[in-house]
Amino acid sequence: MPNPHDAFFKERLANVETARDFVANYLPSDVVEVFDLSTLAISKDSFVDEELRSHYSDLLYQVGLKGGGEALIGLLFEHKSHPEGDVAFDLLRYKVQAWRLRRLQGKGLPLPPIVGVVFYHGCERWQVSPEFGELVAAPEALRRYVPAFRYELCDLSRYSDDELKGEVGLRAALLLMKHIFDDAPAAHVEKALRLLFEALGPKTGLESIEAYLRYVVGASDRLGAEEFKALLDRLDPGLGGEMMLTLAEQWKNEGKNEGKIEGKIEGKIEGKIEGKIEGLRSGAREDVNEVLESRFGVFARSLRAQVEAVEDLALLKALLRAAATVGSVEEFRRGL
Repeated sequence: MPNPHDAFFKERLANVETARDFVANYLPSDVVEVFDLSTLAISKDSFVDEELRSHYSDLLYQVGLKGGGEALIGLLFEHKSHPEGDVAFDLLRYKVQAWRLRRLQGKGLPLPPIVGVVFYHGCERWQVSPEFGELVAAPEALRRYVPAFRYELCDLSRYSDDELKGEVGLRAALLLMKHIFDDAPAAHVEKALRLLFEALGPKTGLESIEAYLRYVVGASDRLGAEEFKALLDRLDPGLGGEMMLTLAEQWKNEGKNEGKIEGKIEGKIEGKIEGKIEGLRSGAREDVNEVLESRFGVFARSLRAQVEAVEDLALLKALLRAAATVGSVEEFRRGL
């Protein structure tokens, strides 16, 4: 798998029950207290733009507040194995794009609070300040002009294995991600899988284990085939037999083959990607302009230059949805 960490993270945390479990256990208690977690839902929107996708993937949650209204929780997964110093700046971009889409959708004011959460499982301890204000050098008299917010950090290196919290599926996933870069991960892999087997029972545990096995095989080359087989047999005699071993080897070979294929075609594709992306941008801009003009006629032509200046494809998609739903040209203009 080209990015097994990203795939496993999204697969686990896109499950609503697991997401509720994560929020309840890894956000500050006073923050969790204002949420009505029974209302938590996964949003289809993503605000990680093209430039940031090499660093992050994201999941966006919507959750009702006990006192009325709602909040958004933007969970950013740091792809890299070392901390990035400007993540607070990236989160500011993320928040602005999320709020901008709400304006385009006609949801108006007040804007909902967005809780930014950074999930990190690299080997180095995260030492970067979570305060956006730390990125700006300003005398005290000018601090009032600096945006003031922080993000919450889930740095797995700060937790011992016993301190990992949540239901068994979440704890097993976090345990694997915490130790996936270890030189000898076998004991931790076995511990994570045993959690599933002991909590769910052998039959149900076996049915639930595939995603975890796929992640281990795709993300680490430090677990040999025989060691892997013996590990599975210790969980359940016969589990490490030819069927599971063959499947594990298949996953591993799929990952290797994908890597070889990517290496061969990378040079050919690289020169074409930007042209294709620009073609998509151009088509998206034209779609937005056509919808606006079909709905508002000549009054929409004043927006054409602003639409043409938009580079981000995700934003262009949001603009297209807005063009089809806003009540007036002025409403659309306010969202630009």
